[in-house]
Amino acid sequence: MRSFINYSVVFILFVTLFSCTENSATWKKMGAEVKASKDISIKRYERALFSINPDQLQEGLASISQEYYLFIGEEYKNPQALIQMRSYLQDTLIRQGYIYSEKVFPDLSSLPTDLANAFERIRRFIPSFSNPEVYTYISGYDQQTSIYYNREVMTIPLDLYLGDTTKVYQQLRIPLYMRQHMNKDYLLSDIVLTILHNLIPRDIASAPLVDQMLYEGMILAMTDYIIPEVPDYCKMGYTQVQEEWCRQNEEEIWKYLVGNKLLFSTNQKDIGLMMNDGPFTNGFPKESPARTGIWMGWQIARAWVNRNDDVPLNRIASLQNGKQLLEESRYKPNKK
Repeated sequence: MRSFINYSVVFILFVTLFSCTENSATWKKMGAEVKASKDISIKRYERALFSINPDQLQEGLASISQEYYLFIGEEYKNPQALIQMRSYLQDTLIRQGYIYSEKVFPDLSSLPTDLANAFERIRRFIPSFSNPEVYTYISGYDQQTSIYYNREVMTIPLDLYLGDTTKVYQQLRIPLYMRQHMNKDYLLSDIVLTILHNLIPRDIASAPLVDQMLYEGMILAMTDYIIPEVPDYCKMGYTQVQEEWCRQNEEEIWKYLVGNKLLFSTNQKDIGLMMNDGPFTNGFPKESPARTGIWMGWQIARAWVNRNDDVPLNRIASLQNGKQLLEESRYKPNKK
């Protein structure tokens, strides 16, 4: 692994963020031409909730229960639930999360338009997709749940996108490798990836590494079309430095996979090495990001798309055989 490159942060300033294969650039151009006719309505539960007078909690909850039935239901009539809600609203860290969210997301900026366009493009791949009802809320920094989507409803925890330097995250001792993408710039790609994983489920836990790489890689290739304006590093949950490290070391990552016969391994340790999150990829330099197997799967998927541009978009989601996709891609790593 001695040939891995230590990439200079200064040079990254001169690298085009959208550098990619010819076909992913084509997909981005095609996707950008697809526009929705109407923005998505986003209901801000956290704003309605924290605007309630604490001395009139039950009455306040009752007044918003119809619009936010998903969160409140009939629980405002339950004395125990009221105690829990009062505790939630008085919690210092949760209140800080709400205050920060108002500063970071005062009007949600372009999100309603961006979501509308993304949803319209998702339908090119999955015609049965229908726009969900979208809500924002304060989760209490619940990283396990994160963005929730069930094909009818989507809930977005704004307190998980306040910025990597947010003091609350440091107080909670959230690791740096996780904090680095707890930023609003990563929100749109996280939403789209959550939807695609839900709409294109695969039982691949025991499948060879190549199948898992290409499952994730094809989903990321779809994002080239669905959210063309989002930089690649955001889609991966990387920093710019980490994504550029992968680009500069693409050939070495590929050699590692082939040389160690990992592509067709079903060993969970091998799969975890290349697919799991963490501060870096074990066996690689510490400058490397984790999940390099997913990044490589994306490059292979892009190579496949480049050679199969006659395949209708609505068939892409049904592709499953990682070995076949790899062979058909004729993938060769970019050399630096």
